[in-house]
Amino acid sequence: MAESGCMRDGEFNSLLVSGSIKYMRNIIPLTNATTTDRTLTVAESGSLITLDPNTDSATTINITLPSTNQVGSFYEFYFLTNPQNSAADVTINTGNNSINFAGNFIFADARNPDGNANFFENILIDESISKLTIDATNLKQTIDATIKLTSVSATQWRIESIFPNIGTPHADNLSSSANTDVQIVTSATI
Repeated sequence: MAESGCMRDGEFNSLLVSGSIKYMRNIIPLTNATTTDRTLTVAESGSLITLDPNTDSATTINITLPSTNQVGSFYEFYFLTNPQNSAADVTINTGNNSINFAGNFIFADARNPDGNANFFENILIDESISKLTIDATNLKQTIDATIKLTSVSATQWRIESIFPNIGTPHADNLSSSANTDVQIVTSATI
């Protein structure tokens, strides 16, 4: 590969680079300007998916992870804005009811760290959760929230999540049924 700009696939035991290697992360922007249905691919692993549910309309952002779960693939979701409409939900599903989420959520009140307590909630693998709905009816402070998903087995996605701007964190911010305190609704079916 002596010629400048030569691009080839290759496997190397070691690689010496003179200069620098530049890598920019793939960004996938999604909005609720209209209802958005987006299926991610394994080739998009490592992407940052920015979520903007700011349009004041009853439209949703629906995300499906690759149904052929490639162990080691990962995605990060970042909320750029707060929802303007109570029906502007964001859903993330595994693409297959036999593939489930497990992991933790932190609901924090960053603006009042000495006031309301932060809550840590978990989804256990035996709960068989295949779909998350970030409920815009109750969750009005999504800005800066992050959800990281990593495929750790053929049947499990690991969740690491923080919602840093929850006005009043509750012990039941994560639940299988909607009510006034629930921020994220979990479901066993897609």
